[in-house]
Amino acid sequence: MNGNIHSKDQSRPAPANTVQYEVLTEQEKEKILTLQQAILELVALGHDHKEIIDDLCRLEEQLLPDSVASVMLLDEKQQHLNVFAAPSIPPEGISQLNGLRPGLGAGSCGNVIYRQEPVFVSDTFTDSRWVDLLPIAVNLGLRACWSMPIYTAGQKIIGTFALTSFEQRTPSLFHRKLLEIGASIIGIVLERNKQADFLRLAANVFENSGECIIITDAEQSILSVNKTFTEVTGYSSDEVIGTKPDMLNSSLHNAEFFQHITRTLLENNYWQGEIWNRRKNGGIYPLWLGLTAVRDEDNQICNYIGIFSDVTERKLADEALKIAAYQQLALLNNITDIAWLKDKESRFISVNEPFGEACGLTPQELIGKTDLDIWPLELATAYRKDELEVINTATGKKVEERLQKRDGKISWIETIRSPIFNEIGQVIGTTGVARDITERKLAEDQLRLLAKVFESSSDAIIITDAERNIVTVNSAYTRLTGYTVEEMAGKSLQLSSDEHVTPEFSREIWQSIDDSGHWHGEIWDQRKDGELYPKWLTVDVLHDKNDLVTHYVAAFSDISERKAAEEKIRYLAQHDILTGLPNRALFTSELIQSIANAKHHQQRLALFFIDLDHFKNINDSLGHHYGDLLLQAIAERLKSRIKGTDSICRQGGDEFILILQDINTPDEVAHIAERLIAVLASPVQLNSHEIAISASIGIALYPEDGDNEETLVKNADAAMYHAKQSGRDQYRFFVKALNDTVHERLTIENGLRKALERNEFELYYQPQLNLTSGAMIGAEALIRWHHPELGMIPPARFIPIAEDSGLIIPIGDWVLKEACRQAAAWHQAGMTELMMAVNLSAVQFRRGNVEKSIYDALSESGLDPVFLELELTESILIQDTEKVLATVQRLKTLGVKLSIDDFGTGYSSLSYLKRFNVDKLKIDQSFIRNMVDTPSDAAIVHAIIQMANSLNLKTIAEGVEDQNMLAPLRLHRCDEAQGYYFARPMPARELVRYAADKSPKG
Repeated sequence: MNGNIHSKDQSRPAPANTVQYEVLTEQEKEKILTLQQAILELVALGHDHKEIIDDLCRLEEQLLPDSVASVMLLDEKQQHLNVFAAPSIPPEGISQLNGLRPGLGAGSCGNVIYRQEPVFVSDTFTDSRWVDLLPIAVNLGLRACWSMPIYTAGQKIIGTFALTSFEQRTPSLFHRKLLEIGASIIGIVLERNKQADFLRLAANVFENSGECIIITDAEQSILSVNKTFTEVTGYSSDEVIGTKPDMLNSSLHNAEFFQHITRTLLENNYWQGEIWNRRKNGGIYPLWLGLTAVRDEDNQICNYIGIFSDVTERKLADEALKIAAYQQLALLNNITDIAWLKDKESRFISVNEPFGEACGLTPQELIGKTDLDIWPLELATAYRKDELEVINTATGKKVEERLQKRDGKISWIETIRSPIFNEIGQVIGTTGVARDITERKLAEDQLRLLAKVFESSSDAIIITDAERNIVTVNSAYTRLTGYTVEEMAGKSLQLSSDEHVTPEFSREIWQSIDDSGHWHGEIWDQRKDGELYPKWLTVDVLHDKNDLVTHYVAAFSDISERKAAEEKIRYLAQHDILTGLPNRALFTSELIQSIANAKHHQQRLALFFIDLDHFKNINDSLGHHYGDLLLQAIAERLKSRIKGTDSICRQGGDEFILILQDINTPDEVAHIAERLIAVLASPVQLNSHEIAISASIGIALYPEDGDNEETLVKNADAAMYHAKQSGRDQYRFFVKALNDTVHERLTIENGLRKALERNEFELYYQPQLNLTSGAMIGAEALIRWHHPELGMIPPARFIPIAEDSGLIIPIGDWVLKEACRQAAAWHQAGMTELMMAVNLSAVQFRRGNVEKSIYDALSESGLDPVFLELELTESILIQDTEKVLATVQRLKTLGVKLSIDDFGTGYSSLSYLKRFNVDKLKIDQSFIRNMVDTPSDAAIVHAIIQMANSLNLKTIAEGVEDQNMLAPLRLHRCDEAQGYYFARPMPARELVRYAADKSPKG
């Protein structure tokens, strides 16, 4: 039922595999002949086409016992089949078949349309072509169905003819011939009925047409005329049929006129025009005639058809209009507005000069044209609609409409259209006058726009008369002030009701307005509820053409939000967003003012530079959110401990600066610093976390340590660094010697920034030996810096600065790559089992991408990861444990070895040794150096080695400086050692010689 009936061409020729008569028996031929004669007799007797088809179905049913015949036709949309004839099928069966959509499962008839070929189904219960109609077949007992397409004369399939049996059977040649003949006869009957309908319609149109119609043969003898012809001419059809139409000749046209008509018909088969004819009573009348020459298949003229109408009334109307046009032409030309006359068909009869100028044509060029010839379609259609309304209602109409000129410009016109009547009161045309109202429309549009702007403006607007009495206010004024237009109308304009606006100031404003015609500025006012607010006010004076004052217009906006925003911006520009404390810019200004005051009053002041100790650990372990909360808490504590004359700011990060004014002695300053350190050291409770923090304070005094703000801040900063280097959680006063330290630190930091690109770094290597065999099993890479000015700088001097500044990250990357490169080179030179130990900084783990750095170093050098040993401090493993653990586990997967440096000095824990899968413990040199003389250190060394052995970890002792240290290490079974006793750190080339020349000691 879901087939697409358009999938095949429905106009193809009928199938050629029809049943030939020769194959039928004589008896079958006789039955077919009888059928044909019976149907032809019905046709000859003029029976209705539906009656003929019903009888055909019954006759076919007689020739196929126990069957029913049916005809189904496609609907207008060619989408569905409906039963046209089925005299033996009950109505309920017909209703089930109607609306059948052709398709693969739509039965025999549905498949005929879908497949465009005859369909013969012998068993409807089992054939897939009946799957959609199986319930109908079962319900009606239909067991077999044979269906044939019905064609039109143009060989287009329009329906089906079917014989449906109540028995399961296959059609014989005789049955198929019956179907072919039946379908053919039905197609002929339907086509003949269609032609008959058309002829009846044509005859009805011919007879009832309002136009006169005359039909002649090729020799122009009249064959037929219609009723209108007899009414107009006075001749009956009997009087004119068989004659030529000479009796209609008015004798007003010469032979050349008729010869022209004949030539045109021969050339074009058509002619039309106005001609004068004579009625039977002798009256002459004008008509509009159209002549058509009809040709046969051989292209010979076989008939002429003439259609004409009496145009007497139109001619009279035209004449009346012409007379009116002549009479009014002089009047039209004296009118400055656009004016015109039209007939009922909207053709211009007369126009004046202004009309022509508007169109870009002369009045003579416009005669006979319509609006469609002049204006765009949209305008012309609108004009014609208005004119028809005037003609049909016989009343005038006034409209305002747009006019597009030839140059494309749009103007507005006011048009008055009126009907023109003849002497008997009939409308025969229209007249119109139009004046240009473009300026008025623009003024009205401008007024509407101004009114809309006035009312929808977000600014309050007041309009007064020349005496400054309020005429009106807009809704924004009411919204901003609370006063309605009714409350304000007629009152004198007051620029402000605030008592702070003095009468003198008001007089100055009005004087400025009178002098310049304008004033604007900021002013305070009071709302109806008494609230004060700032507003930005503009006042303008309006003058007439004589320069006399007509109105005053005052407009203002509430700038409360803007003022608040400006204040907020000013505050944000001068304060730290996180803590609300003054920022560096505001503090610098306050410090300069404090120095000036101290100098003026010959007083002293103190500058505290406060830096929180280990603040980065808070951010790294708990996150920046808790770091921010801690800074806010510290800021509140500092604010609560200063006097009203003192100042505090957040310098940036975890740094704060205090100005303490009117200081008497350094002791007084020291006491304050001690109290601040104690206050800051008190634990801070942040949600579920209790955080302990300390601070280092640097102090600079005025005027001893500097007489300007820059010097004081710099010296206090230097003192703060001194406090940190002294152990943190304390304060230090500035002394001159600190400047040297600060200068050296700055020199080193600046030098570090360029050291890599200048190739100033070099790696030294300290051998590591197996204590049992005495063989060198590895080397530790130690960085050295050849400073161009300071010479060789040891790591202890520049590594802390590199870590503080973050430069340790690129330096550490370089160390990794260089160490791996050197190890790979040694392996290629034959030192194949040599391990390379590299120290990693905690900063590299926190701020760098240490994992990528190691991957890159191994990849670029080609070193097998099993020969790389990373030395980590215990502090790295206990900070952000999960992240570090994941990184270490991935590195261990590569084969990299893991060693804990300085073991025993930090948070030694068996749990992280197990979790991090550590390979080796490096016993801190502080224990090694003292273990011979200090039993406690010896016990610690013994315990570390014993624990490592229990955990299957290797141990290495660093800082072995003499032979006395070897015995206890070997006794406790320490695996490896390094130190000055064996060799100092050395360049790569010397290590090669050391490895080749050394002999085991001990």
